[in-house]
Amino acid sequence: MKLTAAASVTVPRPLEAVYDHATNAAGYSKVLLPAGIIPGITGVEDLGSSRRRVSLSDGSTLDEEVTALERPRRYAYHWLTKPKAPFGWLIATGEAEWTFEAAGSGTRVHWGYVFTLTSPLAAPLALPIIPLFRRWMQKGLERLGPTMS
Repeated sequence: MKLTAAASVTVPRPLEAVYDHATNAAGYSKVLLPAGIIPGITGVEDLGSSRRRVSLSDGSTLDEEVTALERPRRYAYHWLTKPKAPFGWLIATGEAEWTFEAAGSGTRVHWGYVFTLTSPLAAPLALPIIPLFRRWMQKGLERLGPTMS
């Protein structure tokens, strides 16, 4: 079974600049902060071959593979490892896609996630987490513009 979450924002900056900022892992710790039970990103280590290890504020790590890096329109990745429990009991993997499009003098950014659950039986416990994750995504997107230098 799969669940989805999505968020969007318009950043008052040019398309290429927003894409470059959003895909620069060095800035994730300023944009993707912890929120309640959702951990923030504290660092990213390049593992080579489009793979990276994401360190989270709860002390866990998540390995990812970048599957698309199409400047300035699209950026996608998927998890290679399960998240730490309790999320790992519910979610087997996640796939994310960011899309970027010109919107007047700014850039419209859309971030979507598709989560594959460990079992259909996990759905009743995972469903309440999706709105929390969606709010975390939205807050992260809202920090994109202010963190650009």
